Amino acid sequence: MSEKEYEDKLIDAKADIFYLADMFEKFNSLNKALQGRDNNLMNSKAAVVSFLKKLEVYWHNIGRHEFLQFPNLKTIAER
Repeated sequence: MSEKEYEDKLIDAKADIFYLADMFEKFNSLNKALQGRDNNLMNSKAAVVSFLKKLEVYWHNIGRHEFLQFPNLKTIAER
């Protein structure tokens, strides 16, 4: 493998890690929204439905190479 191929693989791996870091941040936010004494079934359902709709938006934006909701991934894409 050439040096360029290694560099490309490293960038791809780094992009995967940054994507996962951004997604886990979003999962953690959902997790926090689902916890607490004042939470009930209606609030939980609203949080989950909202999150699922956001996932669709994220999917479409990534397809268009728009990484506004993914600050870590955006740093790789800007290179």
